[in-house]
Parts: sequence; structure tokens; C-alpha cells
Amino acid sequence: MKNPVFAMVLAAGLGTRLKQFTLHSPKALLKINGRTLLEIILLKLAKQGFTDVVINVHHYADQIIDFVNQHNFNITIHISDERNELLDTGGAIVKALPLFPANQPVLVHNVDIITDYDLRSLRQVFIDSGADGGLLVQNRHSSRKLLFDQSNNLIGWKNEKESTYKWVGDALETYKPLSFSGIHFFYPEIFSSFPHGKSSIIDLYLILASLKKIVGIPAPEGIWFDVGKAEEIPLIEKTFNNFTA
Repeated sequence: MKNPVFAMVLAAGLGTRLKQFTLHSPKALLKINGRTLLEIILLKLAKQGFTDVVINVHHYADQIIDFVNQHNFNITIHISDERNELLDTGGAIVKALPLFPANQPVLVHNVDIITDYDLRSLRQVFIDSGADGGLLVQNRHSSRKLLFDQSNNLIGWKNEKESTYKWVGDALETYKPLSFSGIHFFYPEIFSSFPHGKSSIIDLYLILASLKKIVGIPAPEGIWFDVGKAEEIPLIEKTFNNFTA
């Protein structure tokens, strides 16, 4: 029997930037050209060879669970229930750790990210890197940047609007600032020492970077959208007018 290929879709957020769409339903069920964001991702994962997907839920959790139960995505779906407390991107992963095999890499995909990337190939790039964690990064405008050394090792984080930094070690004058894509890979055992509770995944990676190999993986050429603003949805729909997973 082949090893399972695991992914996690972060779908618990409140969707505050899309309030007109998320007052009565979760962001995960926002439709782009008639397909929900969650459906787009799950179909893509299944097509690209992922066998198991963990979905965390909080905001209108029952709607997401009902949606999953009413559809067959040809993939095994596990629910990580955060209805009692929204745990943020890092805490969500720590809570879900028992659902993952300890020695197999996991892809994490924000539910509001739409791309045409080959995720299975990127998973292999991560495995071949020998890293413990890998963040898919882009050279695009963003007020918050991850900082890497010349070997693509994570060394810090910067808020460019406020000119504030978080460093893994000593501050460096030379670094590569890159934007996080909302997609990353990790081996579950690296998070096993963190306590349960609310935390940011970026903060956890910055802690781990002093102990483990955490790298930036350059995003491939292709289409990438963060479905975060209502006014951008028409452009996203036009771009993905013929979108298939």
C-alpha cells in the first residue's frame, strides 16, 4: 500500500476582509465561477495525488462539515474542530498534529489562495531540499516580508510599514525579503514540542529556524490570487473563467 499524501486546508478564519460575503457563511464556501474556494482546492489536491486532507473549522463550522459530507472529492477528509477557540495558523497545525503521520511531509494551503501551481511537484521540491519546513515565497509587493539568507534559510521577518523586525539570530544587513504565498510544507514532528493554544505559523517557524532547517521555496511562474478583497473577485473570476482543478 502506498504511503498517504497529506495536506491541510486552513478554513477556520472569520473572513473579516470579505464581510459582505461572510456574514452568514464561511469564506471557504465563497464561490468563484460557481465553485466554492474549498471545492476548488479539494478537487485540485485529489487530482494531483493527495490522498488525505485535514480541514480546520471554526466560523460557520457546520456549513463546512455539511458541504464536505454532501460531496465526494475522492479524498479522505479529516476535520480539526476549532469551534471552541480559533487557534490562528500555527495553533491550528499544533492541534491537528495527531491527524498526520509523523514521518510524512504535509502541505498546508490557505483556503483563500487560488493558484495553478503543481502542488505535488512542489512537495517533491521540498522533500529534495532536505529541510524540516519550507515556505513557498514570491517576489511581490507586500508590507510583510520573510527574510532569507543567500542559501534560502529563514532568518527573520519584517513589517515594512512599521520598520519592525523579528530575527532568528543576530540582525543582518544583507538578506532577501520575500512574500509568503499562503502555502507551506512541514514534517509534523517539528511542531511536537509546542503547546496547544493560539499562535501564528510565522512565529512558530521563526522559533524553529534556530533549531531546524526552515527554507524558502521559490514559487513557480503561474497564476496566484489571495481572495481577500471583494473588489478583486471579478478579476479573479475573469482570470479563472475556464479554471479546472
